[in-house]
Amino acid sequence: MKAPRVRIRTVMIAIAVLTVLSYVAARLWAYYSLPANTRDVLARLDRPVRFPDPGPMPLAEALEAIREATRDPGDNGIPLYVDELGLQRAGATLWTEVRVDPGPMPAGDCLRRVLGPLGLDFNVYVRDGMLEVTTKDVARRARETTPDQVLRP
Repeated sequence: MKAPRVRIRTVMIAIAVLTVLSYVAARLWAYYSLPANTRDVLARLDRPVRFPDPGPMPLAEALEAIREATRDPGDNGIPLYVDELGLQRAGATLWTEVRVDPGPMPAGDCLRRVLGPLGLDFNVYVRDGMLEVTTKDVARRARETTPDQVLRP
């Protein structure tokens, strides 16, 4: 009895399909292994934000508008922690004026555009599902030293 011939092309396609499936499965596993409150924050960062009055506004008002846009009935939106010492190091306060874009954009992108020019950034803490606003250096160091506890969405 003859053994079936396997074509090289069939083997290559099978390897490609298995590679893609393993990549997708790994990403899904990483996402669904996060605590529910962290997954909730990550999902909320994809929600669109539209500022009522585009243009300059205090940082506190911009953060509150983002939190309001990510709020569901019965909750307070994304839990935000603002590192006051980090703001001081960056030479900013909650009353520093920031420029906001009028168009709708995901909350995460909106945060990057508002915080970036001030030398600020944000992280999401895995265990708490808390979003922290701090300096770019502190945020980067936290991601490098504790990558299993800090996410950069």
